[in-house]
Amino acid sequence: MKPNGKRDAREKADEILEVAFELFSSKSYADVSMKDIAHKAGSSYSLVYYYYNSKDEIFYSSVRYAIKKAIQTYSDINIVEIDPVLAINKWLDVNIKLSESLKRLCKIMLEHSDRRSGSPTVEKDIKYFYKFEKTLLADSLRRGVQARMFVCDDPDDFAAFISSGIDGIYYGALTRPGFNIRKAIERLRSNVWVLLRHEGAMDDAGEVAIAGE
Repeated sequence: MKPNGKRDAREKADEILEVAFELFSSKSYADVSMKDIAHKAGSSYSLVYYYYNSKDEIFYSSVRYAIKKAIQTYSDINIVEIDPVLAINKWLDVNIKLSESLKRLCKIMLEHSDRRSGSPTVEKDIKYFYKFEKTLLADSLRRGVQARMFVCDDPDDFAAFISSGIDGIYYGALTRPGFNIRKAIERLRSNVWVLLRHEGAMDDAGEVAIAGE
């Protein structure tokens, strides 16, 4: 049975993508079938095929969906209208909030690198994700330097350092049982402020609320 209305159809299609993303990030590509996706999504086999023509298509679409959701959440941080310390703290808080989804995304990028390379669109989205992330961080760092809040010779390089640190945390969570992502991000936060020589930033961090908590 097909959903009624464009909104219901979009919601169902997104629900199928979320389920597919979860399955592809927890199993090998070969071990995930369209029937598995339909069953977990509570949909019929034919309905999954109504939205997606093949397993390849749903794989690529699910990865793009996860990336776009992350970018949208990052976009909600209006870095132009808030001070640079708050912007960086909020970015770190978003990473805590989305940690499970971003960890799954890292797993897919690591384990399915050969398959994702078959889609130029997915590769483009991944590059945009990292560019967006580094731009957000670098712009905040530059504003902090201009305001004499931070000591940083190269904001672009330091933004890449923070971004790589976050990636390392997610990959660590994939390889070490019981790894505490929140604690690792808080440690990274503390190191960032020490390196930027901004002593009051940790006090500001304690005032940042994480949505959903």
